[in-house]
Amino acid sequence: MTHRQAERDASAWLARLDAEGRIHADTRLEVLVGENREFAEWLKGSIERRVAVLRLLSAWQSADRLAALNVENPASRATPWRQSGLAAAAAILLFAIVAVALWRNVPADVPELEVFTANLETETGERETASLPEGSRIELNTASRVSVRIDAQTRRVELRDGEAYFDVASEPARAFTVDAGLAEVIVLGTRFAIDRRDERVTLTVIEGSVRVRGAGGSAVLTAGRSAEVDADGRIDLADLSQRDLDRATAWRRGRIYFEDVPLSQVAEEFNRYNRAKLFVHEDVADIHIGGNFRTDNVEGFVALLSDGLGLTVERGNNVLYVTR
Repeated sequence: MTHRQAERDASAWLARLDAEGRIHADTRLEVLVGENREFAEWLKGSIERRVAVLRLLSAWQSADRLAALNVENPASRATPWRQSGLAAAAAILLFAIVAVALWRNVPADVPELEVFTANLETETGERETASLPEGSRIELNTASRVSVRIDAQTRRVELRDGEAYFDVASEPARAFTVDAGLAEVIVLGTRFAIDRRDERVTLTVIEGSVRVRGAGGSAVLTAGRSAEVDADGRIDLADLSQRDLDRATAWRRGRIYFEDVPLSQVAEEFNRYNRAKLFVHEDVADIHIGGNFRTDNVEGFVALLSDGLGLTVERGNNVLYVTR
C-alpha cells in the first residue's frame, strides 16, 4: 500500500468515526480500536495505515490545542473538526498538513504539543515502509520491530528486533537517534541500515554520516562504511564497495546474495523470511553456496540443492530437511 493511499483511507475512517461521535480532544487510538472491530481489522492490514491514523489524529488534536491557546485572537483560532464540517478526506488531509506545520513553528512560550509515538512491526516474510510526520522514512525487513517517539526536541527510534533501513529528513536542530540495544546511532540527516540480531548490531551507511556509540567507545562513519558492534560494545569498522552496499540492502528489493557462504548460514538467512524452515544436516552444513535468490523462493532454492548439487530434501510439517 502506498503512503498516499494509506492517508486517504485513514482520513475516510477518521471522518466516519468522528461522525459517530467517537473522536474527542483526548481520544487514544487504542480506544477507537477497542470500540470498532472493523476499524481494528483494517488497521492491522499494514504499518502505513497505523502511522497515517496516528499522524492525522495527532495533527487534529495538536491543532485543537493551538486553537485553545489563541483565545485572545478569535479570528486566528483553528476551527475544530466538527464545527467546520471536515468530514471529507481531502479536507482532513489539508487540516493535518496545516497542523503539522504549526507544530514545527510553535513559539517557545507555547506548551509542548502532542507527542507522536508508534510501534511498528512486521511478521515473517513481510517488508513494510512507514513515513514519519517530520519526513523521515523507515523500511522494516522481515520479523522486525521498532518504536518511534517524536516531539518538539527529539526524534528517537528503538530498533527492538530485526533489520531496518532509515532515510532521515535533515533537521540540524533536532537529531535523529536510533537505539539498537548494543549500539546507539545519532544522525542529523542521512540514509543507513541497521541489522540487530545474534548479539550483534551491524550499521551500514549509504549516504551522509552518523555517529555510533557502544559500551567500548564511539566512532563516526561516512558513506560506504560499516560498523559491527559486538556484545561487549566493541566496534569493528570496515570499508565497503558499491557491491557490498547493494548486497547489504538487497532485502529492500526482496533479494538475498551469497558468495562462498556455508549452507548452514544460507539456511539461517532463508529461515528469516519463510515459515517453511530449512534444517541442514551437519554432513552438508559446510558446503559453500553462492548466488542471488528471492527471499520468498525457498522452494526454488531447495530445487537447486536437489537438482544441482544432488542433495536430498525431505519434507515435514513446514520443515525442509537437507541431507546427502
